[in-house]
Amino acid sequence: MSAPSVCVGASCAYIHLKEADVFYSVVMASLLVVLNLIVTPILQVVIPKSHQHMSFVVAYNVVSVLAITKMALLGTHMWIFTSSSSPENRLYGFVPQAEILLRSMLGYILFTLVATAIDTKLFTIASMLHHLSALLLTLFSFYPFEHYNTGYFIGVIEWSSVPLIVIHIFRAVPPWQALYPYLYTFVRGVKDSIIGSISICLCIDQPVECSVPCAASRVTCI
Repeated sequence: MSAPSVCVGASCAYIHLKEADVFYSVVMASLLVVLNLIVTPILQVVIPKSHQHMSFVVAYNVVSVLAITKMALLGTHMWIFTSSSSPENRLYGFVPQAEILLRSMLGYILFTLVATAIDTKLFTIASMLHHLSALLLTLFSFYPFEHYNTGYFIGVIEWSSVPLIVIHIFRAVPPWQALYPYLYTFVRGVKDSIIGSISICLCIDQPVECSVPCAASRVTCI
């Protein structure tokens, strides 16, 4: 697949989706929705009767763990093995792996929106704002824009989402918190550890010329 022409400046600030991007994302979203519907009745066997009305929500989180782990693996591989020769390429350079990662993220966001429409218990103002902001960022990144940093922001960071989603499963079924208190506490600790490790890795990855104040974002350090 040939790379899109590289652009510089304000001309890059618009959405540029190819048919392949839309096709891949819609197929992935559809597969995730089908998987969610398949997993829901299976979970009803293990979820206490008092909380079986949360089966779809728990299934949504289980499917999300699978999708997020895939993106975390792809993004981590890309982040480790992708190099850039100039600040300009970091902003506007085309990276094939980033395109695959962006398609996966778009598919996952579409899945979350469909799942929320199916079961409104998934709806919160905070989650919708998160999904919409992630959708906009993903769409604008297709141009390409910020492909170099995609591996970190859509990949490496997602490792912290995995234990967070497991925590959401426990919260959806409170009896499990009482049944597995040590596991619940362990998962919470893992989440905090991953967040700390990700922050340290990002600081180590900063170019030499970066100062501590800009260590929170590679975008400002290029």
